[in-house]
Amino acid sequence: MLNLLALPLAVAAVYLQGSDTSIAVSPGARLEFSRYRGDISIGTWDRNEVRVAGAGGAREGWDIRVSGSTVVIGSGSGRGSRSPRGYSVTVPAWMDLRLVGMSGDVTVEGSEGRIEVETFQGDIVVTGGRDVSLRTASGDIRLAGARGRVVLATVSGDVEVSGAEGTIEAQAVSGDIRLRGIRSEDVVATTVSGDIEYSGSLVRGGRYRFSAHSGDITVRVPAGAGLVVDVSTFSGGFESEYPVALAPGGGRGRRFTFTLGDGGARLELESFSGDIRLIKP
Repeated sequence: MLNLLALPLAVAAVYLQGSDTSIAVSPGARLEFSRYRGDISIGTWDRNEVRVAGAGGAREGWDIRVSGSTVVIGSGSGRGSRSPRGYSVTVPAWMDLRLVGMSGDVTVEGSEGRIEVETFQGDIVVTGGRDVSLRTASGDIRLAGARGRVVLATVSGDVEVSGAEGTIEAQAVSGDIRLRGIRSEDVVATTVSGDIEYSGSLVRGGRYRFSAHSGDITVRVPAGAGLVVDVSTFSGGFESEYPVALAPGGGRGRRFTFTLGDGGARLELESFSGDIRLIKP
């Protein structure tokens, strides 16, 4: 059964059990999940409606609350209900999304809105979005095609970003970071135990900072790129497929600085016990 609810900008609460539900929304509305256990898959369409479907049998339900322009969805708490094993949600592409206190995998496809996801456990996979913040204590993060400010963090897991445009900040405690096809003037990536790979723009006036305590750093440098490169390593090695000439006084122990081309961008590379490589595309 499909329930279609047209909800005004007022406080409302709806409990629905074992049903697909559609809610009419207006531009500027936001969707929130909070403190939920289970997998969530969010897709987009061109309708100004939010459609919710729970995975599992007819005894499963969910709560839907609307406050102002915010739609809040959570596990059902009514009589005879039990928490769904997962949700399939379809939202307008423009809709902002906020999912916090989650435990389970989260997938978002085709979003053009702001996205914030925080999970205790589970992988996060997002395609699209603007001003995206993805954080998990235990799980991998994969992001493609985002724009604006991007902040990604995992304690135990890998981070992979492709085709993103904007300011990028990626952090892992135990995991690799792979940044590919990036268009940015400001990129920061740090990991304690893992490797870092970067391929993307290195533009004049840009700053790119990569740090791995126990892991390798590999940067693909386009032909003709202008860089001032700062390298710091304790017990690792350094390799470059481009000729390197140290500036006077530029090399001290395992710290040194050199320039490629016109030196228009700044590239800072630091690894305590891993190798650092500059390679050609």
